[in-house]
Amino acid sequence: MIGKNLISGFASSGVTALLGFLFVPLYIKYLGIESYGLIGFFATMQAILALLDMGIAPTMNREAARISVLGRRIELGNLLRTLSVIYWIIGTLVLIVIIALAPFIATHWLQSSGIDSTQIIRSIMLMGLVFFCRWPIGLYQSTLVGMQRITTASFLTIGMSIISNFGALITLAYIDSTIEAFFIWQALVALLNVALIHWITWGRFKEKGTFSIQSLKSVWKFSAGMSGIAFSSIFLMQLDKILLSKMLSLKMFGYYSLAVIFAGSLSILIGPIFNVIYPRLTALVAEDNEKKVFEFYMVGTQILAGFIFPAAFFLAFFSEDILYCWLKNPTTVAQVAPIASILFVGSVINGAMIFPYALQLAHGITRLPQIIVLSLIGVYVPLTYFLALNYGAIGGALAWLILNALYLFYGPWLTHKYILKNSAMRWLCQGVLQPAIIALIATFLGSYFLREVDFHFQNILLGCSIALSLILINYFLLPKPLRSKLNLLNRVFRG
Repeated sequence: MIGKNLISGFASSGVTALLGFLFVPLYIKYLGIESYGLIGFFATMQAILALLDMGIAPTMNREAARISVLGRRIELGNLLRTLSVIYWIIGTLVLIVIIALAPFIATHWLQSSGIDSTQIIRSIMLMGLVFFCRWPIGLYQSTLVGMQRITTASFLTIGMSIISNFGALITLAYIDSTIEAFFIWQALVALLNVALIHWITWGRFKEKGTFSIQSLKSVWKFSAGMSGIAFSSIFLMQLDKILLSKMLSLKMFGYYSLAVIFAGSLSILIGPIFNVIYPRLTALVAEDNEKKVFEFYMVGTQILAGFIFPAAFFLAFFSEDILYCWLKNPTTVAQVAPIASILFVGSVINGAMIFPYALQLAHGITRLPQIIVLSLIGVYVPLTYFLALNYGAIGGALAWLILNALYLFYGPWLTHKYILKNSAMRWLCQGVLQPAIIALIATFLGSYFLREVDFHFQNILLGCSIALSLILINYFLLPKPLRSKLNLLNRVFRG
C-alpha cells in the first residue's frame, strides 16, 4: 500500500511540476515578467492565507488515518462535515476582505511601472475569488490522504493541473492575453476541482455526516497545536517573499518568484514522501511499537537523504544549464540562476527534516515544532531583512539557506530529547550528513572540472549521470549487508 501510494504521490507531483516547466515560459511570453510577478504575489498571498486553516487540514489527515484504523467511519464523517462548514465560512470572509483591501495593496504595497493600477486592483480581486474556490480543496485532500486514498487524490490533482494549464494557455493565446483572463480561468478550474473532490470524498462514506460540536471538541487541542505550527511555519516559509514583494520592483519580484518555482521542483520528491510517511508513522505509534518506529524512521531517512541530496545538488550546480534549456532567455537566466541555486540547497536541508517533523506529529506532540519554528523566526526576521536590504533577491535566498542550516542541527537535538531519546547524532550523521557530504563534494568537483560553457544540454546529461551514480552509491552505503538491502527496502515501503 505504501509503495503504491508513494508512486501515486510522485506521479502527481511530477506531472504538476512538469506542466509548470512547460507552461511557465509560455505564461511569461504572453503576460511578461512583471505580470508573472503578480502570479508570484498570489502564490505568496495564498500561502499566507493558509494560516487561516488553523491546523484543520493536518488534523483531518491524522484523524482520518487514526479513525479509519479503528473502523469508526461515522465519527469521521461527522468530523469532516463539521470542519467543512468552518472552512466555507472562513473562505467567504477572506474573499470579502481581499476585495476590500485590493486598492490598498495595489497602490501602497506592490511597485509596478508597467501595469496600470486599475488592472492590478482587478487582478487582486480575482485572486480572492480563486482563493475562495480553492480553499476547501485542502481539507478534502487531507481526508483522502489520511484514508490512504492517495492514488485517487493524485489522479484528481493531475487532471486538474492539465485542465488548468492548457486552458490558461489557450485563453492567453487566443482569447485575452491579460493577467485578469488568467485568474478568471484559474477560478473556473478551482470551482470544478472543489466540486469533484467534494463528491469523491463523500462517496467514501455511507452516511454524509452531521455538524457536531462534540466532533470539534475531540480534536481542538491537536488542531490548536497544529494551528500554532502552521502559523509559525508559514510565516517562516513566506517571510522572504513577503519582504521582497515590498522591497523589490514587481519585475525583480517576478524573477525571484520564478526562482522559487524552479527550486520548488524538489517538492516532487519531498511532498509525496511526507504524505506517505506521516500516516504510516502515526499508525506505528498507535501500535506502540517503538522498535518498528525507530527502524522506519532511520531507514526512511537514509533512503530519503540518499535520493534528495544528489538530486538537489545537481539542480543547484547545473541550474544555469537547466534554466537556459527551459527559458531560452539569457537575461532571465542570469537573474534567476544564482537565486535558484541557493534556494535549492536551503530547500533540500529543509526536506531532510520531514522525518523528525512527522515523528513529532505522529506522537501528537505539537509543542516541539512550535518551539523550534518560533526560535528560528527570532533569527530569520532580522537575518532576512538585513540580507535583503543589502543584497536584494540574493540576500533573501541566502537567509533561507542559513536558516535551514541552523534548523538541521537544532531541530533533531530538541526532538530526540523527548522522542526516541539519544538518537539525534546517529540520525544526523548516519542518516543525513553522510549522503549530503558525498553528494556535495562529488557534484561540485564534477561541475567544476567537467562542465563546459555553452554546452547546456551536455552539461545536464553530465549532472544527471553524477546524481544517478550518487543515488546508487548512497544506497549501497546503507548499514546492512548487501543481500539484505532489498528486503529492508521492501519492509519499509510495504509497511
